[in-house]
Amino acid sequence: MTNNTAKAFDLSQVDEAEHLIPRPFGTLQTLNLDHLYRYAFAKSFCYNANVLDAAMGCGYSSLVLNCKHYTGVDIDANMVAFANENYRPIIPNSTYLQGSLLDLQVKSHTIDTFISFETIEHLPVADLGKYFAEIKRTLRPGGIFLCSTPIYRGDKIGLLTKYHHFEFRFGQFEATLLSHGFQLLETWYQWPPYFTIQPVIPSAAQTQQVAPFIVVCVCRFPG
Repeated sequence: MTNNTAKAFDLSQVDEAEHLIPRPFGTLQTLNLDHLYRYAFAKSFCYNANVLDAAMGCGYSSLVLNCKHYTGVDIDANMVAFANENYRPIIPNSTYLQGSLLDLQVKSHTIDTFISFETIEHLPVADLGKYFAEIKRTLRPGGIFLCSTPIYRGDKIGLLTKYHHFEFRFGQFEATLLSHGFQLLETWYQWPPYFTIQPVIPSAAQTQQVAPFIVVCVCRFPG
């Protein structure tokens, strides 16, 4: 069951190698550009829409997305506390919830745009079916699903972080989305070293380097 009550935000409990915390709190300053580029890209899919961002991290995307209503979900109650303390007072059309992506406390078929950037790789492979089922349950028919994930860089380099359960190999992410009933509308890539979002498709060999390639997909769920 989702618990939307959280203690006060505690910076000492944050692993900042995993969670981005802006300085000063509540701003967009000091955030990684690759994250900001993704949400800037997502903005055009959010106008006058009910948007769900899961997992939201500390919720800074609610400053970027000009939506009808923003709902952010994260498993980490400390991140939800940050969002409620820093963003809720200045963004009245926002809700920040603590909970699991596998059991979202969101009504069925109420979301126009579901955003899930750099999230899927944090889930055990065995839970991917539940993850996609919750996305499809919450989306309205014809709703948009925006998602991104790093491409696996090969066994010599390995996973980007200890928090990733796995990473998709080149081309696997798009195939997985199609196999779960999504229509793939657009595929973009964030190219190192600047991580601007580009439609140019890298070769498999280009992705096998230390600097990660991020694949960004725009999907529709027919309903």
